[in-house]
Amino acid sequence: MSIGLRFKELRLLNKETKISFSAKLKVDNSQYGKIESDMLQPTLSQIMELSSIFPALNINWLLKGDGPMLITNQEAQACDCKEYIEENRTLYKEISQLKSLIIQMQKEALDIKKTPDKKHRSAPS
Repeated sequence: MSIGLRFKELRLLNKETKISFSAKLKVDNSQYGKIESDMLQPTLSQIMELSSIFPALNINWLLKGDGPMLITNQEAQACDCKEYIEENRTLYKEISQLKSLIIQMQKEALDIKKTPDKKHRSAPS
């Protein structure tokens, strides 16, 4: 199951419409629709907002489909969920930073390709 379908499953479990659910996430309705249909990946802030709205939400399930959708209080205490969520947030931030770095390096590579090579220029007469 894709992450978009997991977003949809969570929304339907809570008997929410796309409009009401997107409002809770502080996202435009059309953008949320694209997330559910896997045309757009959710952002880190959207995932963090979901974890704030639904504290029992298993982030591992949301991201990878592993385990149950919801973690009971007993399970949360057993796994020290706050530490787990904080660790996930740290990983998300690191992933976001890496994505930014990759984009920056791609732009620099394009700039290098656009810049004429000095070796191929003819010497001034």
